Amino acid sequence: FAKEGTLAHELAELKLQKYFFMTGMAKKDYSIKLNEIKRNELWKDEMDNYTDEYVDHVKAITMSFETAPFIEIEKEVDFGEYAPEAFGTADTIIINKDRLYVIDLKYGKGVPVYAENNPQLMLYGLGAYLEYSLFYNIQDIELHIVQPRLDSITVFNISVTNLLDWAENVVRPNAVKAFDGVGEFNPGLACSFCRAGAVCRARAEKNLEIEKEMEKGPILSNSEIGEILKRAKEIAKWAKDLEEYALKACLKGEEIAGWKVVEGRTSRAFSD
Repeated sequence: FAKEGTLAHELAELKLQKYFFMTGMAKKDYSIKLNEIKRNELWKDEMDNYTDEYVDHVKAITMSFETAPFIEIEKEVDFGEYAPEAFGTADTIIINKDRLYVIDLKYGKGVPVYAENNPQLMLYGLGAYLEYSLFYNIQDIELHIVQPRLDSITVFNISVTNLLDWAENVVRPNAVKAFDGVGEFNPGLACSFCRAGAVCRARAEKNLEIEKEMEKGPILSNSEIGEILKRAKEIAKWAKDLEEYALKACLKGEEIAGWKVVEGRTSRAFSD
C-alpha cells in the first residue's frame, strides 16, 4: 500500500509540474516519465482519475487568486527547531499574500484522514512557515487533505500565532520525551504504521490483557463474546506483524524460539 501511494504521488507531482512549470518540461520528457509510471506493476487506470481530483483541487485554489501565487511541489520542510532532526515532504505549498496553503494527497482508502488538528499536516505547515516567513508576511495557514478514493476533501485553518503556540507547548516537550525515551505508550490505530509495531511490549500487553477481564465460568457470556470479537481484528493484525517480523529475523540468521524457516515446496502437474 505504501508503494502504491508513492506511485500515486509521483503521478500527481508529474501532472502538477506539467501544469505549472511546463516551460521547463518538454512534452517528450513528460510522456517518457508518464509511461515509466504506467509500466509499474502497481499501476491501475483508476489512479489517473483519482490523481486528477487532487490536481484539480490544487488548480482551483490557485485560480481563485487575482495574481499568480508562489508554488512549491513535493517540497521538503524542516521543523527541527522544535523537534530535532525532524522533517517531512509537503505535497503542495502555495503562498498568496499573507496566507500559506499546505495541500496533502492521501491515496489510501483503508483509514479516513482529516485535516482538522492533524499533527502531521500542522508540522508541515510549521516547517513551511519557518522557511518562507522571512520572505512573506504569513498570518494564517490553511491545511487541506485530499483523499480521492474516499471522496473526501477536508480543510483546517489555523493562525500562525496558534500554530507557534502548539509547536512550543506540544511539539517541543514531546520531542524531548521522544529523544529521552520517556513518556506513555498509547497502542491504537497508529500501531499499524509504526516500525516497532510488531515487537512493542505495550501493544502486546494490550492485546493479551483480555484474559484479565474474563468472567469466571466454563461458558463465555454474550458480553465477553462481543468484546473478544472486537479485539480479534486487532489481535489478527498484530499476529501477522509478528509473523512478518519473525520471518525476516530468521532469514537474517537470528533465532526465534520454536520456529524455523523451511524452503517452500511447489507441486506441478500437467494440465495437457
